[in-house]
Amino acid sequence: MTLIGLHAAGLPGALTSTLAKCMPSSLLAYLVGGWIDRHEQSPWVLAVRRGLAPITVGLLAASSALLAREVDVNVAHALVTLAAIVVTLSTRWNPLWLIAAGSLLGLTGWLM
Repeated sequence: MTLIGLHAAGLPGALTSTLAKCMPSSLLAYLVGGWIDRHEQSPWVLAVRRGLAPITVGLLAASSALLAREVDVNVAHALVTLAAIVVTLSTRWNPLWLIAAGSLLGLTGWLM
């Protein structure tokens, strides 16, 4: 959206199109988040949270499987993916460190 706005009307167009794209969903998330915080013990909020948890886990698993299928093009890549899974499941490390480590392996040429 930003690039389209930039090409159509320069910097003001880029800022306007970015704001038009991001503002409605951000405002909705802010308002709903505040409402949920105020009604944390509501049966409705608890039911929605319980219902969304398995959906969230399923979507994350499906996204991970799709990414792994596209990225693991050779044995070295598959081993890095498996190592990241093992480390994630067996430690409390932040996954961003694993992403950084994989990026570093790629940048240094260890993964080709």
